[in-house]
Amino acid sequence: MEEAFQQLKDGILYVNPSKEQKSATIFLSESKSSWICIEWLSDDLVAYATNQYQNLFAIHPVERGKVVMYSEEVDSPRWHRSYLHQPERQPSRKTSYMYSGIEHYEDLSLPVLFQKFMDALNEKENANKYNQVIVNWYANGKDYIAQHSDCQEGMIPNTGITLVTLCEDENFPRELRITPKNLKNERNDNLYRHVNIKLKHGCLLTMHGETQKKFRHGVPKDFNNPTSRISLTFRMFQ
Repeated sequence: MEEAFQQLKDGILYVNPSKEQKSATIFLSESKSSWICIEWLSDDLVAYATNQYQNLFAIHPVERGKVVMYSEEVDSPRWHRSYLHQPERQPSRKTSYMYSGIEHYEDLSLPVLFQKFMDALNEKENANKYNQVIVNWYANGKDYIAQHSDCQEGMIPNTGITLVTLCEDENFPRELRITPKNLKNERNDNLYRHVNIKLKHGCLLTMHGETQKKFRHGVPKDFNNPTSRISLTFRMFQ
C-alpha cells in the first residue's frame, strides 16, 4: 500500500483509503494469516447509492435491532436487519449471536433497492456466491457498533466477509477500528496495536483468513458527525 494512504504512529496504523488506488491489501499479522482488502464500488454504483441514499435509509426497521449474546437478547445502538440465508443459532455457544434476535423475521427477502450491491459483488465471484446480507443503519455519530468478531458458524470455509459503506455525506466518513484479541494458549502475532480505517462512501472492505479469530472490529461513536451511514455486510453460507 502506498505510504500516502497509511500512517503508523505509536503502534497504531491509520488508513485513509483513496479512490486513486483501486485496491489495497493490509496484513494484520506477522504470519500473514489475517488480512483485509480495500476496494471501491464502481462509479455507477456509487452514483446509484448517492441518488437513492434517502430511500435506502428509509428502509430501516421501526424499532432498533436486537442481537443474541450469552443466550440473552440485547438492544443495539442502531437499526439492523439480516436478510436471505439465516444460519442456525447455536444456544450452546455462549459467544454466538444473531442479528435477527432469538426469533427469525418471517420475511427474509432482500429489499430490491439493495439487490444491485449483491449483484455487483457476486459478479466478481466464481465458485461461491454471497447469500446473506446484514444491513446496519446509523442515524448519526452517536450510533455505533461495539468491538466484536463476526459469527462464522456455517460459513463456507476460506471465504471472506465483505463490508460496504454508504455515507449520507461523503465528507463525514466513520472509522472502523480493528483491535487484536488476547488468545488462549497462543500468542497473537498482530502487527499493530490498533488499525483505524476511514470508511468512506463507496468503500468496500473484505476481511480474510484468521481475522475473526485474532481480531475484533467496531465502529466507535463520533459525536462530531451529524450525518447518517449505512453498512452492508455480505457473507457466504453453506
